[in-house]
Amino acid sequence: MKQPKKSEKRQRNKFIIFRATEEEKQSFLDLAEKSGLSPADYFRKSTLGTKPLKPTNDTKLLAKMLAEWGRIGSNLNQIARHYNSGTATDQELGLDIIDKVENIRTDLRKALGYDL
Repeated sequence: MKQPKKSEKRQRNKFIIFRATEEEKQSFLDLAEKSGLSPADYFRKSTLGTKPLKPTNDTKLLAKMLAEWGRIGSNLNQIARHYNSGTATDQELGLDIIDKVENIRTDLRKALGYDL
């Protein structure tokens, strides 16, 4: 069976058109720009509560950072396992490192807009 083209798979094929004053339009466009989203994605997120379709450059960078922190966290868990077999001082240091990484990860998830 032939694979459908990308345009044939699109589900968002309906238009919503409404009238606004020039000031309302500019205010809407300004809010969308400040949020880093396209006007369509800003509308979907603000009115429908959906996630944006197209990530901005900042969002892509934050998502990449979050993935890197996941890998770092995995390595730190291995280090913590080593510390857990050592002295109490080693254990405190390992747990402190893991706690700091988890805080950074949480901040990144908040910046990306993930539900926590």
